[in-house]
Amino acid sequence: MGRLERLLVPVTGDEHSLYALDQILEFAATRKCRVAVLSVVPPYTGDLGSSALADLKRLLRQPSELALARALEMANARGMDIDCLCEEGEPFEVIVDTARRLKADLVAMGVADRSALGRLVRGNVPLRTIGHSERDVLLVPQGAVLGFRSILLATDGSRYCTYAAVTALQLAREHDADLHVLYVADLTFPDSAEGQLAADMEVEHGRAVVEAIAARAAQEGVRARGHVAQGEAAERILATARRLGAECLFIASHGKGGLARLLLGSVAEEVVASAHIPVYVAVRDRLRR
Repeated sequence: MGRLERLLVPVTGDEHSLYALDQILEFAATRKCRVAVLSVVPPYTGDLGSSALADLKRLLRQPSELALARALEMANARGMDIDCLCEEGEPFEVIVDTARRLKADLVAMGVADRSALGRLVRGNVPLRTIGHSERDVLLVPQGAVLGFRSILLATDGSRYCTYAAVTALQLAREHDADLHVLYVADLTFPDSAEGQLAADMEVEHGRAVVEAIAARAAQEGVRARGHVAQGEAAERILATARRLGAECLFIASHGKGGLARLLLGSVAEEVVASAHIPVYVAVRDRLRR
């Protein structure tokens, strides 16, 4: 991962997306990042005459134009220059394609307050963006303050999590942050001597994973501490984030691609659905598959 220099921020004009933009602009101003703000006009697939269709398209563009105007006001108030883009199409597809075209280092999105995971999954733009993106995605819940002074990295030791670890280490080093590394041991083994042995080996494996990352952090001058928890993964990750007062949570998308993966009850999906702090989803390993 290189430095975060080019950020893409999709906005809808809703309160949660503008809140996320405000947090991203604050972050970008301190790092001199280039910010592109994108608003997507939904496509119209009905059957209207050319005159009526033109009027409808103008009407459909109005929310996006208003959102971009508000984004410009927010940037001007900080003395920042931003690029504003208005595109038409399926929102998550346009976001993914625009991030690729602009060579964005990160897609940063707001997420609304959610009360049910099922509602989040069905047609949800942030999750579908994560499922298809070739770029890392940062999700900022409404009301959360974006910061990197205390980072929690959740890892399972996979190669996908290796990239997430590299990303978290770099940001921790740049922000002089405390890095916490968490492995949640899967102890769903039979109640037998063999099962107990397997559980013990799983815990030991977890310790080895977090200790290896902590050792690498020490070599890079980053303060790091390892944690091994037991239980349901998403629940333990979120509980640990609260207990440690983490400001940002790093997880990896496991690269299976598409919304189908997100419907399989992945840990990443559950964490994104319930997180109270910004969640950085590392997905770039897909580019090297």
